[in-house]
Amino acid sequence: MNKKKPIITNEILNSLSDIRRAKAPGFFYTQLRARMENELSVGRQGKRIWKPLLIISGFVIILVLNGWVLYNNRGRGAGSDVNGYDKFQIVANDYRINNFLPVDLNQ
Repeated sequence: MNKKKPIITNEILNSLSDIRRAKAPGFFYTQLRARMENELSVGRQGKRIWKPLLIISGFVIILVLNGWVLYNNRGRGAGSDVNGYDKFQIVANDYRINNFLPVDLNQ
């Protein structure tokens, strides 16, 4: 296997010996430069408008949704179930996150 490596390497290097530089078509760089200058002058102005517009519209949508949720849930408070337990207390019991202090405060 070690004898085959130099042979393969030489074949690859020999295949690269016939490579010639590709020529660009006439006026290629002139057309490329004109396109790049055109995009700099026109394209960036349009892109600058969309980014802040999307950010502002995203904030407006979030604020409207937040207001709608608050408006629909006004006056309900935390509420309680049939047994009179507070909904937050039920969740705390389910996940065992009751705030029991290790020290008795009545001492």
